[in-house]
Amino acid sequence: MLLAVDDYGRVTNCAVTESSGSTALDTGTCALLRRKARFAPALNTNGSPVSGTHREMIAWSIGSAAISPVLKLMLTLPPPPAPVTARLYFNAKGRVT
Repeated sequence: MLLAVDDYGRVTNCAVTESSGSTALDTGTCALLRRKARFAPALNTNGSPVSGTHREMIAWSIGSAAISPVLKLMLTLPPPPAPVTARLYFNAKGRVT
């Protein structure tokens, strides 16, 4: 999502930059962000509030009951210096995006 934010920190516009594959989910997410999202206003070099943009990636899930136990992944990674988290995102057709 690409959000336009006014100098009061309110979302004034929302554009879907990568669709979930569901028009209803995309438009519903934008409507929710316009209604509920609030930001601390960006400040210019003089410290005055200004409008700006904010990029946001949103991943919705229904919960663990919606995850198929058949899904198996094989990842080959070098030994990490710290724990690694992997997330898979699925579109409306159930394909990994």
